[in-house]
Parts: sequence; structure tokens; C-alpha cells
Amino acid sequence: MIDTPEFQRLRSIKQLGGTSFVYQTASHSRFEHSLGVAWMATDWAQMLQQVQPELGITEQHILCLQLAGLCHDLGHGPFSHMFDEHFIKPLLESGELQYSKGESGKWEHEEASADMIDHIIETHSLHEDCLLYTSPSPRDS
Repeated sequence: MIDTPEFQRLRSIKQLGGTSFVYQTASHSRFEHSLGVAWMATDWAQMLQQVQPELGITEQHILCLQLAGLCHDLGHGPFSHMFDEHFIKPLLESGELQYSKGESGKWEHEEASADMIDHIIETHSLHEDCLLYTSPSPRDS
């Protein structure tokens, strides 16, 4: 996942948008942020796994949390939420961009992140890799 161009693009998207123009040290990228979130999710899940074994947290659960941390910001564009408000929203309102997914039926970067994950899995043929880390669901029975 990390080695895909879609994920690597996060290196050039600032976590805090244009804030670094005012606060020069506020310069970390969504790539760095995503790695940190994945690390924290993994660390916390492993801690819970150890101190509360009754929760039944498995290595598969931890991997899912790690991937969620990695991928949660994939749908962001440049300049963070300003991109959503001043680029995407006007395109949707003018009809130049069509989007009807999500609970609200409106474009949201969270939904775009889920779409990007689907795109990465499809484009980079990661289906088999994903299957290596899944177990049959009770719903599959």
C-alpha cells in the first residue's frame, strides 16, 4: 500500500494546508501523519491486546487498525480541507463534477479515501495480498 503512487502523493500534501506560510515549522505532510497514525493505532491495539485479553483482539484486528491509520487520509487533496471547500464544492455545485456516494450523498474526503483504497487494490492487483490477511467471516458460512 505504502509503495503505491497514490499513497506516495501524500508526501506532497501538507497536513496543515497553508498554515506553514504563517508558522514555518508547521510543515509535516499527510504521509508523515498517516505513518504516525498507523504506528499509534498499532501500539494502542497491542497494548489493549496485552492488558485486556478478554477483548479477543487478534493480529488481524491489529493489522486492520494499522491499515485504517495508514489510509484514513488518502482522499485529501492539496491544502487539506480548503481544497474540499473551495475546489470540490464549487465543481459539484456547477455540475462539472458528479458524486453521489456516502450517507449524505455529498462528497466528503472520508468517502474519497475509501474510493482511493478500492482504486489502489484494483489498479495494483492487491486482491490476493489482501486475501492473505483475511479469514472467513461468519457471514460467509
